[in-house]
Amino acid sequence: LGDVYKRQGVLRAQVGRMLADPRSIALSRHFAGQWIGFDALVDRVQPDPDRYPAFTRTLRAGMYRESERFFDHLFRTNRPVTELIQSDYTFLNAELARHYGIPGVSGSELRKVTLRDPQRGGVIGMGSVLTATSLPLRTSPVKRGVWILETILGEPPPPPLPDAGELPADDKSNEGLSFREQLEQHRENPRCASCHARIDPLGFGLENFDAIGRWRTVEVNGKPVDSTAVLPGDISFSTPAELKGLLLQAKDKFARTMCRKMLAYALGRPLEYYDEPVLNELLATLRENDYRVQSLLFGIVESYPFQNRGAKR
Repeated sequence: LGDVYKRQGVLRAQVGRMLADPRSIALSRHFAGQWIGFDALVDRVQPDPDRYPAFTRTLRAGMYRESERFFDHLFRTNRPVTELIQSDYTFLNAELARHYGIPGVSGSELRKVTLRDPQRGGVIGMGSVLTATSLPLRTSPVKRGVWILETILGEPPPPPLPDAGELPADDKSNEGLSFREQLEQHRENPRCASCHARIDPLGFGLENFDAIGRWRTVEVNGKPVDSTAVLPGDISFSTPAELKGLLLQAKDKFARTMCRKMLAYALGRPLEYYDEPVLNELLATLRENDYRVQSLLFGIVESYPFQNRGAKR
């Protein structure tokens, strides 16, 4: 038993040493970038330059680095994983702060900034996520809703039916309809309605953020943004802050999703049914340690599948 504790102490010391090294930002860049999806800003996301001229090369870089720095801070300072859902800080430079409507930030270098707006904070309020879950000409409540179900809650919806039809690429409507009204017409198809009842409300709650993450109260057709949403079970909300409150009530689902994603990343393979006991142990460890992220890192390094070729006991 003494040898086991000694080995665990050595492993934890090495994990701590690696986290303290500046090169550990690779964990944020690669793991978090793939999981949360902000790596799409590198070369896959391109808002229409005529519709969104404010989306400059430097703004794109600032959004990416905000997410990268946020995760790096989370890992290095052992913050609770729940801060990924809601936090009172982020990392901004002057251009990104102006984009978010946050005063008092100067210079081109990112720095930690206290947030006084409950709509921002956490990954849901980040421009990188909001832009990556939009289309070139408009927001996408569907993409954003799917992202929350899959990335945050670990409950991906089924793929759309082959004959589900397509939504318009542009939210401008010749009939003067809001995009929400156009989407609700699409939902009249009973074969589409059941999935959209889970997906769309989550995306509607983020409609005050435009396709490049700016706050708005009026949409492109001149109509007020309607962000009211009702989830199955008559659970209603209307702002990103209220949505984040609901997600925090399901924090164990989110924590388990993070355990699953990080364990798979660490093992370099998809997880199998025999990994479930390890996931249960990792989630229990997070709970026991107030959801602080380094307890998850230590738990993975000390786990059987990480230390052995096979995952079966």
